Amino acid sequence: MKLLRSLAILSLIPAFLLTSCGEKGNTGDPGPQGPPGNANVITINFTINPNQWAASLPPPAAPGDEGYFLYYILGNVSEITQQIIDYGAVIAYYNDNGYYLPLPYTKYYKTTSPSIYLWEETLSSIISTATCQIDLKSSDFYIPEAASQQIRVKLVIIDGLVRQQNPDLDWNNYNLVKEKLGLED
Repeated sequence: MKLLRSLAILSLIPAFLLTSCGEKGNTGDPGPQGPPGNANVITINFTINPNQWAASLPPPAAPGDEGYFLYYILGNVSEITQQIIDYGAVIAYYNDNGYYLPLPYTKYYKTTSPSIYLWEETLSSIISTATCQIDLKSSDFYIPEAASQQIRVKLVIIDGLVRQQNPDLDWNNYNLVKEKLGLED
């Protein structure tokens, strides 16, 4: 009798499990439209003011020399993860009056009459986990002209999947990157 009662109870368990407990509720209203863009790509714009540069390396010892060879600024960028470093990409672009040029970027200076090459300045980036360093170097060991001006830089932080899905994209051409990934300025 106990066996029969146990079998009867066990046979009812699947019936309870397969039966719905109640009616399905109504679907809620959709949420608000999110901002345009790409969830796997982050852009960060920042401006470097002349007083933010730090000097590195001692100034030249020769009399009359004006300054340091290397200026830099170091920033914390928590969006740059080890995963991004290993599988994605971080590209720094210099904003030259609305034209985005990939770093490193070198500007050449010369006299106007006669046209003689004098020196160059290079703006470059060093990327590591949670950090971006922008360097400004002058070839003539004087204070770089650019260090006395406001410099705008855009970082584009790209997830590894996006990078793999776009193997033929020219990442040095910001306009192509912007168009392909739906970025906004």
